[in-house]
Amino acid sequence: MSTVPFQTGANATLQNRINISMVFNYLRVQGRSYRAQIARELALSAPAVSRAVDHLIEKGLVFEKGTVQGVVGKKAAGLEINGTKGCVIAIDAFKENLKIAAVDFAGRTLIRSRGQRFAESKDVAGDLVGDIDRFLAYADFLSTRNEMDPLPPVTAISIGLPAAVDNETGAVRGAYLYHSLEGLDLCPILSERFGFEVHIENDVKLAALAENRVGEGTRHRNLVYLDVSDGIAAGIIVDNHILRGSHGFAGEIGYMLRSTSSLEYTPITKGYLEEHASVEAIRSQAIRAIKRGAKTMLEEECGDNHSSITGEAVFRSALRGDQLARALVKQSANLLTLAVLNTVLVVNPEVVVLGGDIYDLPGIDELILSPMREKLPTLVPFDPPDITLSSLGSDSCLIGAALLGIDSHLNVQYPFHFDSLNLRAANTRQVSFMDESGLARIDPSDGGMT
Repeated sequence: MSTVPFQTGANATLQNRINISMVFNYLRVQGRSYRAQIARELALSAPAVSRAVDHLIEKGLVFEKGTVQGVVGKKAAGLEINGTKGCVIAIDAFKENLKIAAVDFAGRTLIRSRGQRFAESKDVAGDLVGDIDRFLAYADFLSTRNEMDPLPPVTAISIGLPAAVDNETGAVRGAYLYHSLEGLDLCPILSERFGFEVHIENDVKLAALAENRVGEGTRHRNLVYLDVSDGIAAGIIVDNHILRGSHGFAGEIGYMLRSTSSLEYTPITKGYLEEHASVEAIRSQAIRAIKRGAKTMLEEECGDNHSSITGEAVFRSALRGDQLARALVKQSANLLTLAVLNTVLVVNPEVVVLGGDIYDLPGIDELILSPMREKLPTLVPFDPPDITLSSLGSDSCLIGAALLGIDSHLNVQYPFHFDSLNLRAANTRQVSFMDESGLARIDPSDGGMT
């Protein structure tokens, strides 16, 4: 990310474009507001805000609705994003059965549904086209029966995949857990079939984006989202931007090693950390231990049917004091703490959010989060980040996909974003905004945002 400095005011045309963009994105993030509040929080003049709002109303992107109570007791016309101007189709393809939703420009989920289980798909592109067709047909069916309004114009399809994705083309660069994704290039296939923009991103990176924008990271610019499921990966947000790396592989911490003794480990489909600390690893280790004759409460649940043992069952037994289960969970907690430690030392985030399959396991706070919170301060030479559980749960990727699709479409015309954290800093007069090239600042005292 580069920084674009503005020492003095921009020309009138650029100033007006910046103002319109900032007002629009302010309403997208903050929700319902009114002109005086926008002017106050963005440090813009009242006439500049009125011009921007009038432009957005004329374009149909914003509308006035009802009144809002102002700070001095007067009521003002309320302003909202017009969600009916467009929507995106958001998809989380590989978390159990496909999740698909239509989300409008105001961020409202209009309809959602389930699709196939893509982990077993032999033709991901073909099956995905079929699920999208069925979803759009289902939305049309509901609207003809007056059970919902017709969908706003669909502008984009946005998909989260468990794979490293090329940031420029959306093509899959690597997918070690799902060989059916290797080399997959969905953008040309889906754009030709449906005529919409198509955006593809790694599912964990989308989950991190969602947490940063509407979850546990809304008060922070720097965040690590740790997904612990069948595999382990991190989504990293730096200065409110997804960290992708040179080829989309940033955050593949499932391949971290515990020590030099692990250097002999040769990954096939899973990295060392995934093989020893993931939810699937805990389950597999429990099954192997029982087959070797270990005594455990897990036998009460599964009897001779070892395949019925789940990660949830192991955590439940650990809470009951089962020695085997507690040992397995403790090993996972220690390895995850080591991974978080190494990531924190490199990234220095303000918060680490745990999500994925581990989110729903019983006793996660007691068995994983509390030991991590206790140990981390003794290991880092600075104030450690907050360690917390995802507030979005299993919908984090779907929400992130919707955000990516809406942002990618609207940012073409409205690329400048206010920096809400900077605006709320005490005694600041500086307005911050982000465009495609990074973060730029204009001081209103220099006449740059009037």
